[in-house]
Amino acid sequence: MRIQDLIFLCGLMVGCSSEPASTVNQEPAAPLVSIPDADLAALEEYKLEIREKLPEIGTIEVDELARRVADGTAPLLIDVRAEEEFAVSHLPGARRAEELEEALALLQGISREREIVVYCSIGYRSGYLAEALQNEGFNRIRNLEGSIFEWANEGHSVYRGTRAVKQVHPYNKTWGRLLDSSLWSESE
Repeated sequence: MRIQDLIFLCGLMVGCSSEPASTVNQEPAAPLVSIPDADLAALEEYKLEIREKLPEIGTIEVDELARRVADGTAPLLIDVRAEEEFAVSHLPGARRAEELEEALALLQGISREREIVVYCSIGYRSGYLAEALQNEGFNRIRNLEGSIFEWANEGHSVYRGTRAVKQVHPYNKTWGRLLDSSLWSESE
């Protein structure tokens, strides 16, 4: 990326312009982009840490999965979060399995070659379940990078049952800082 592009993008993030001062309207402009209050830098660091801890587990990025959900080619989605988290919202069509035994019961009769994507809040719990399922012979399992927090932070729809909602369970206040607080469920 060119330095001019970076300066322009930085200006957009703070609601400024890269134009010379003489051509800038003196009234403060409304920001051109919405910057969530989620700690996105920390989320990126955790994603890297998860990849380093679980190098044998494949990943899928949010944008790729969103495209696949939209075009009807989504893999089987498994939400690894607790029941109360899943009840607030989940990815479209996701099934919940918090433990290996639950996942194996859910996957009974499904080919071990079926494409599966697991997710949780940011990717730790789902990464470890992906590793356990891989050890059970599931060969096409991937962990959603950034999981539901990144999915929601990027504006993709989450669901309560079949109804689109705007809330996500933040897990707790510490981990919730990785999720735009406007998305937090009212229970937190």
